[in-house]
Amino acid sequence: MEDNVEVILIYRQDPLPYHSIGSRTELYKRYIESENHLIDHIICPKPKIEPFKNLKYHYIKSNPNLKNKILSKVKNTNTIADIVLSIVKPKTKYIVKIIDDTGLVVDFYKLYQTGKLNKNQVKIIFFYHGFELMLNGIKEKSFIESVSHVVYLTNLSYQYNKSKFNVFPSTASVIHNGIDVDKFKAIEKERQLNFKNELKINPQDPIFMWCSQDRPKKGIDLTLQIWTQIIKKYKNAKLLIVGIDRKIKMNGVINIGEVPNQDLPKYYQIADVYLFTTLCKEGFGLTLIEALYCGCYCIASDYGGVSEVLEHGKYGKLIKNPHFHQEWLDAVDQYFENPLSFVALPKGKYSAESWTQEMNTLLINIKSYFH
Repeated sequence: MEDNVEVILIYRQDPLPYHSIGSRTELYKRYIESENHLIDHIICPKPKIEPFKNLKYHYIKSNPNLKNKILSKVKNTNTIADIVLSIVKPKTKYIVKIIDDTGLVVDFYKLYQTGKLNKNQVKIIFFYHGFELMLNGIKEKSFIESVSHVVYLTNLSYQYNKSKFNVFPSTASVIHNGIDVDKFKAIEKERQLNFKNELKINPQDPIFMWCSQDRPKKGIDLTLQIWTQIIKKYKNAKLLIVGIDRKIKMNGVINIGEVPNQDLPKYYQIADVYLFTTLCKEGFGLTLIEALYCGCYCIASDYGGVSEVLEHGKYGKLIKNPHFHQEWLDAVDQYFENPLSFVALPKGKYSAESWTQEMNTLLINIKSYFH
């Protein structure tokens, strides 16, 4: 039966491969470029760079604002439902991978209800990269009745959502995010010094780093607020702000801006402390593992799935009350005066290779669901 099962990946947010910055699209790029991926079809916007080989592409218009929107209620859109119906052939089974897009599940629910698709032939796997599933009304009903399997980033997310819904008949699993551990790694002192010189940083200055998007929930404002206190006490300290275009004029702050994924490691590699100041329930916290692999001392909000990523404080310092400035300041003082000793990440943990293996194992198992 496995030979008659094809996998359809739907990614309507961005083209694959993606021409710009994106940790999730980079992960899928590495997966699909590997020789043992199990994807047969991709439904996505048309890439601006060379597409992947040996895959069947089905293009849609690029519109990130349509994420989580029910397409059957949106005018003038390419209907993914029509594309899927054109792919499906009578003697073949299909696994449809939907990433984060709850609105799209509603469209599949309608296809099941009208008999245009049959769950015995087409099964949905929903990959969720957030923490709390936001479902209500028709989305909740559609999700519960249509999705065969849900993949969470952490067990904490699974447990949270399990307790949230009274009925949740789909099976589930956890696949942690993965990074390129050959790229994100600690480097020798000489290379660190060379790059510090390029940035005109004194080799003796302690370097902090923050990397995310310019949104309040990602903690940039909190970081700058506590920095005003840190720089008063540790006058030679530097703070690298990576990932945002805003130019911040504060003592000790170095604005790096947006950085392509391939150039990102060198900033982690010269940083001493990584601040993960998120103020939302993070699904995972990919930058945390990038920082850990590069040798940073990590101080992170205990929010969402972050505690599991750091194994409840085994790999880094968790801030139990991240909205309280003083807890961050105390953790920074602790780093300077009596730093905690953390266990190094085991080799291969949170790697792209392990993610690929778990992904393929999952798809093979889902194929066995068909009778």
